[in-house]
Amino acid sequence: MEEKRFDLVIVGGGPGGYSAAIRAAAKGLKVCLVERENLGGTCLNWGCFPTKTLLHDSRFLSELRSSGFLEGEVKLKFEKVMERKERVIQNLTHGIETLLIHRGVTIIEGQGMLLGPKRLAVKKRDGSEMMVSGERVILSTGALLDPYPFKTDGEKVLSSRDALRLKELPASLAIVGCGRRGVEFGTIFRGFGCEVVLVEKEDRILQQEDVEISHRLRRILATKGIKVMLHTEAVEAEVSDGGKVILHLNTKKGSEKIEVNKVLVPGRRFGNIEDLGLDKIGIAVEGGFIRVDESLETSVSGVYGVGDVNGKGFLAHKALVEGILCVDQFTGRSMKIDLRLIPRCTYTDPEVGSIGLTEKEAEERGEEFEVGKFPIAASGRAATLGEDQGIVKIIFSKRYGEILGAHILAPQATELISLASLAMRNELGIEELKAAVYAHPTLSEAFFEAALDVRGEAIHFIKGGGE
Repeated sequence: MEEKRFDLVIVGGGPGGYSAAIRAAAKGLKVCLVERENLGGTCLNWGCFPTKTLLHDSRFLSELRSSGFLEGEVKLKFEKVMERKERVIQNLTHGIETLLIHRGVTIIEGQGMLLGPKRLAVKKRDGSEMMVSGERVILSTGALLDPYPFKTDGEKVLSSRDALRLKELPASLAIVGCGRRGVEFGTIFRGFGCEVVLVEKEDRILQQEDVEISHRLRRILATKGIKVMLHTEAVEAEVSDGGKVILHLNTKKGSEKIEVNKVLVPGRRFGNIEDLGLDKIGIAVEGGFIRVDESLETSVSGVYGVGDVNGKGFLAHKALVEGILCVDQFTGRSMKIDLRLIPRCTYTDPEVGSIGLTEKEAEERGEEFEVGKFPIAASGRAATLGEDQGIVKIIFSKRYGEILGAHILAPQATELISLASLAMRNELGIEELKAAVYAHPTLSEAFFEAALDVRGEAIHFIKGGGE
């Protein structure tokens, strides 16, 4: 059987895998990347990029309809929307392939299985098999979705992937779960004109986010016509004789039913570790994910777990940085990733960007802190965009002045949060943020104003004067 030898073998071509491959090749290593589906992984093909493309288009349509600039009815050609989404995916996938080829990375299309710490069997897409070996191996196979709380059928009860393959826009949609993916899909489909109901068994949406941000976003979603049902558990999805879906719910008031055209179940993540041969060489698994140490090394020396598969967070930018840092330590540069400084992004309308401690977490840790806020309604740049909802909220340490956490609900919040990431990484505090010059008029000025607000010094907002 054919066998090829490399310095580094990577299984999985998502952000963690391809970033590691490009970095390693740039440092002169001979690299092999094994991918069984599509380069770019979930993020590029079924997650980040298709959903952000759809969000852009749904927001554009929503703004057009509400602008008052047009006469007559604005009609949606949903098939054209989905065609553009596919073009974006294809172009980006081709771009990644080009980068890998340019760096001299060997790409093998197939399923890799460990036979030993440095040796893998690969079953290629054409049915043939080959062997590859590497001085080191990186497993970056991502995560899969368990369709919790009930199974999907691809027609009436949809997974996230099913929703991205729809040919027609449903008239009504219920989404079970109000985590990031749930509220993102709700925003997308509502923007296209679909009636949307969000079902959440907890007491608020976006449980990971600051309580104030969650409550504010819920109110904004309501103004857009999205119904949010809290303290509500979905227990069964039943397809009626008429083709509708009857969603059975347990609420505080008792049992209820709602009828919709389709139900979306974003589900829960678990490591994509089947068929990797982990048990054959003794790689430890914990909670359905590959267990790794601070250096991203598994329980087997020379084998590493990068990205979603290690269960330490499900964000593409976290995986990408892990891929780079993992390779850097092979070549003498050791820098560990600080999971506290990974920004969280939710692509709703407006967006949510956050990093570090929430106000509640700071209280629970016994931190002495103060909070600076700036409402988006007071931003001149937001006014030019027709936006007036949201807030920038920064939590500062009273003792040292550094940022403990930042929480943004605003247009382009997912861009703005990188300001906080950079500041926290370099331990910049209130005075440093106030000393910087921010271009005018920009949304980034809201970050500056929030820092000023801690001392009641905001220029475009009167503290205690309402929003």
